[in-house]
Amino acid sequence: SNRVCAFSLIFGHVLSEVALFLLLLGFILVSFSTAAVALKSEDEDFSTIPRAAQSFLQMFLGMASSDQYMHLLDFPLLFTCVVLFTFVTGVYMVNLLVAQLACAYGLAYADMLGWARLKRGE
Repeated sequence: SNRVCAFSLIFGHVLSEVALFLLLLGFILVSFSTAAVALKSEDEDFSTIPRAAQSFLQMFLGMASSDQYMHLLDFPLLFTCVVLFTFVTGVYMVNLLVAQLACAYGLAYADMLGWARLKRGE
């Protein structure tokens, strides 16, 4: 019973941080997608906002093929946008998620210690 309570407490703290991360990822996907479409390149993967968002999401998840990246070399501004997106999501956001989860776990651990003290006092 104590383990279930501790798990639910940690899960609640961590889940809210993951939800914030996913919200930020969605915002960044929409931002970069609209920027890529505004460049008016002739690449069919970046012709509309949903297709551009799908392409960026594939790149974030590591599902894009090397041919997609090589094709982008023909469009220098679009390639710069993709490199910037990859840097922002691959470096900054992943480090931000790790920091958020570490902080959330620290707060949950402090809550668990307080909860254990209350239980011992009963």
